[in-house]
Amino acid sequence: MPSKQNSIQIYVIIALTAVLLILAVRLLLLHRELQEMKKEFAPEDVEEIVEEKSIAGELTIIIDDFGYRNDEVSDGFLSLGVNLTFAVIPGHKYSRLFAKKAFENGYEVIVHMPMEPAPGEEEFVLTANMTSHEIEVRMEKALDHLPQAVGMNNHQGSKVTE
Repeated sequence: MPSKQNSIQIYVIIALTAVLLILAVRLLLLHRELQEMKKEFAPEDVEEIVEEKSIAGELTIIIDDFGYRNDEVSDGFLSLGVNLTFAVIPGHKYSRLFAKKAFENGYEVIVHMPMEPAPGEEEFVLTANMTSHEIEVRMEKALDHLPQAVGMNNHQGSKVTE
């Protein structure tokens, strides 16, 4: 005959086993209920909420002073693979070539307008003593020289921009 302590241990084991079985059955039933609820609320019945994002602004990075050279440095900028704008000085040996290469590689080009004379820029320079008409003629000439350009910024010449 089993001892009293062994009998208690057997009853405890049986009771714990019964509790575990009841919990397992309850979990199984809850799992089935959840599966049924998922079927009731299928994704096609739920509207997707799309949050509209507003853009605060755009950043444009302009790299200037192109046109002086045609080498691995210039080509290196063209191979960066980032969104850049190239400012090309009109009138230099490689100005047209670089503007064309930049444009053909999908980059935006602007005229880097000379404001004080430097060799090769004289015919495009804007000075403080020019008339509005003279400035307009020079700007049109610079844009004609670099037809890929979509804009313009200044090169040197703070006196003219005052």
